[in-house]
Amino acid sequence: MTLGLKSPTTTSSPATVSVVKTRHVVNTINVRSTRRVNTDALCLDLLQADWSPLYGANSTSDKWSCFLSTWSPIIDAHMPMRVIKLKHRPYPWLQDDDVREAMAARDQARVDRQLTPCDATEAEFRLRRNAVKVVLKPGVRFILPDIIQELEIEDMA
Repeated sequence: MTLGLKSPTTTSSPATVSVVKTRHVVNTINVRSTRRVNTDALCLDLLQADWSPLYGANSTSDKWSCFLSTWSPIIDAHMPMRVIKLKHRPYPWLQDDDVREAMAARDQARVDRQLTPCDATEAEFRLRRNAVKVVLKPGVRFILPDIIQELEIEDMA
């Protein structure tokens, strides 16, 4: 994007300023998911593995390296490392202890409402949900202007 601005030294020729918009850098993490692991097959492979080098090692570091040489290929076969893209920025106002306690109480009230649906559990859930909103508002009001300012600075760079 190019903006035509008047130069402060001369009034007849416009100055050209180019603004390059940078994209948000996506953070990635490496995780080992246990969601789809077949525990029976994993246990069978661990039982059938040759652990004799581990028993024959003399020092602790040798035992550790022998353990990892047996353990790691089996774990990598059953639970491979995956790269996960973190798409959302962290919300710093959720890191407060009061907010976490209010959210835990709200979540418990939600479970109670689902297990025993009645007017009392519904009222308790609404009370807890509104308490979370009340606790969140000051943190969002305090932190959100800083986040907006950071985004504007990133857009200008």
